[in-house]
Amino acid sequence: MSSVAAPQRFGTVALSDVRFVRRLGSGDIGSVYLAEVKGKGGDGGGSGSGGVAALVAAKVMDRKELAGRNKEGRARTEREILEAVDHPFLPPLSHQALFGAVRSADAAAVGRLLADAEASGSTPALAAAVTDAGETALYVAAEAGSEEVVRLLIPLYDFEAATIRSRLDLDAFHVAAKQGHTGELCLPPI
Repeated sequence: MSSVAAPQRFGTVALSDVRFVRRLGSGDIGSVYLAEVKGKGGDGGGSGSGGVAALVAAKVMDRKELAGRNKEGRARTEREILEAVDHPFLPPLSHQALFGAVRSADAAAVGRLLADAEASGSTPALAAAVTDAGETALYVAAEAGSEEVVRLLIPLYDFEAATIRSRLDLDAFHVAAKQGHTGELCLPPI
């Protein structure tokens, strides 16, 4: 009897990281495709060379068609179900959204996501989320050079969490200094 290992959870996946292989099927609100997700540095799936990190099922929906057929509610319900599911094959959508907003240095979106997480009590899980390369949201914000986003995120981390090292053996402070940001940031008391 063989077992199937669960794929590593993805951090943010951009459309450019995905190659659609073939359509697997379609339903009332979209089509599902077999897709390859490109490997990122240090994950064993391509080491930054763009190799395949994993094969996934990707659902594609057309927003205009959903609106035209009055199916937005159904898509929203599906999203809510996926957000509530905790399964190794499904990375939490809130983590994907946070890492996307942090990478694009969208402080307003990060603020909204943090407020939602606080209201739902999921802030600790969001702060603990890491990419496949072992990067925290704070690390990604430092790498993006967004001081405003770093200032939004820093209250979520104690010193130990803020100094979590990625697979490149760097923490958020190393990355910030490497980017030329050497100002002081105050961490919450230990």
